[in-house]
Amino acid sequence: MKFIYLLLLIAYFWTNPAFAAWYQVEVIIFENIYSDGDGELWYENPGIPLRDGSTELLQTGHGTDKQDTETQGTGKKPLIPFLILPKDKYRMDGIYRVMKSSKEYRPLVHVSWQQPGGSGERAVHIEKHDGTLPSSGISDDNEPDFLIPPRFIIDGTIRIRSSHFLHVDVDLVYFIDALSNTESVPSMDSSESAMSVRKKAEYVRMNETRKIKLNELHYFDHPMFGVILQVTRL
Repeated sequence: MKFIYLLLLIAYFWTNPAFAAWYQVEVIIFENIYSDGDGELWYENPGIPLRDGSTELLQTGHGTDKQDTETQGTGKKPLIPFLILPKDKYRMDGIYRVMKSSKEYRPLVHVSWQQPGGSGERAVHIEKHDGTLPSSGISDDNEPDFLIPPRFIIDGTIRIRSSHFLHVDVDLVYFIDALSNTESVPSMDSSESAMSVRKKAEYVRMNETRKIKLNELHYFDHPMFGVILQVTRL
């Protein structure tokens, strides 16, 4: 009987969201400076990642007065889901510095946040603008806000799902001037009916799902840009 009670207690702690594991997610998104797409021609825009009700905008605060009052005497503030973390909490600074000094890669976004393990139904929206602050989502920029429409460089979502294993869904688009070139590209088909020209795409998209392990570096590759991601226990 005691053994059954023990199993029930373990199951309670395992399934109760209040006791779920919390993770720190850190992401570096970078562009390949000299990439020409490996000779590929990007014809069709592949679509923009959806920002529906499952997309989470990161909080940048540290809890409300009510929360702080409720936890007085515990010596700790409550954890807040999807809280963007300060730079002194980053774990991949060394990788970022190496990439920043590289002649082949240019880091575009370096950001980290915390989230509960049982939050796989929600994705984090990440965006990067050229010269303006983002209207939503998260960014590592501290740039002035101008009264002009922002030009996106990176836009998309990253979702961490936790059940028996950790999974990550990366869905990002990368805009680049070289891809938005209005130069027309002739069809490779030699038939007369296929001699019409087509414009290059305005952006490329990375959409990948992968099983991951804690504390490991995970690299997501595309000819034009890439993502380095690490998930650790908070």
